Amino acid sequence: MLLAGLLSGAEVALPLLDGVLPIPPGIFAGLTFFTVGAAFVARLVVQKGLSDE
Repeated sequence: MLLAGLLSGAEVALPLLDGVLPIPPGIFAGLTFFTVGAAFVARLVVQKGLSDE
């Protein structure tokens, strides 16, 4: 559950860091895509675990 929370926070923070960090736009887009996908999967895993209890 902690991982899902951290990834969701990163998902929100990344757009705010666009242009602040010295990362090329293509790499930044890939990093954002990976973070959003990982956050989505982490939330699904947490939800599945909560419904089994």
